[in-house]
Order: sequence, then structure tokens, then C-alpha cells
Amino acid sequence: MQFLLSDQEAIELIRSGTRSNDGRLIIDIPESFLQTDRPYAVAMAFNTDARTVSVGSNSVRLSPTQFALLKLVHDRQRVGFEDAQDVVWSGFASDSTIRAVCSQISAKLSGIGASVALSARKGVIHLESYS
Repeated sequence: MQFLLSDQEAIELIRSGTRSNDGRLIIDIPESFLQTDRPYAVAMAFNTDARTVSVGSNSVRLSPTQFALLKLVHDRQRVGFEDAQDVVWSGFASDSTIRAVCSQISAKLSGIGASVALSARKGVIHLESYS
């Protein structure tokens, strides 16, 4: 079983791990990681200078707002609308604006064959995979 973790999640798990007698790291995976409704992201590579995101061998250029929102959600896994407003828009953005940008990002990701979309429901944004 594989888990795709944000940098912060990986660091926390590594820090909480213990060493076995033979020097291997033992990490207890929290039960929350095993929940089927836990969102996960496909492996994405971000190029900040070009504002592109790559999935596999395909990449797409995003607007500054789209790039900032996708990177934020990818890194944190779940982001509340208020946090997105503060970080991405430096203040206020309407719920409909946030949903529209999520739809635009999802369309661009779909265009490069990524089976992931940004879901914006009940005041929370997360990456949602589909087949």
C-alpha cells in the first residue's frame, strides 16, 4: 500500500518513528491515513518560475492564482476557503470565485490526462481522484 504525503506529513511521521535494533525506522501509520475518504494527490511536480505543474510526462501552465491554489491544496491536502482567501487572494474572494478557479484547474489537469480534480465543497478544497 502506498501513501502520498505532503512534506509536513512525512516529516511528522519520520520524527515520530523509532529505530529497531537493526537500525531500521519503524513508523506507525495513523488510522486516518487508512480511511477511504482521505483525499490524496497524484504525484505532481511544480515549477514555480514557469508556473507549470507536471503529471507524469505532461505539463500545463497555470495562471498565478491557479498555481498558488493548486500548490497550497497539494501541500496541505485540505484547505478551508478562508485559508485559501488569505494565502492565495491576500484577503477576500467569494465562494463562487474559489469554485470557479477550482473548476479551471480541474479542466487543465484533465487536459493533460491527470485523473485528479480540485473539489470545493462545504467550505473545504481538496484533491479528489477519479478513474
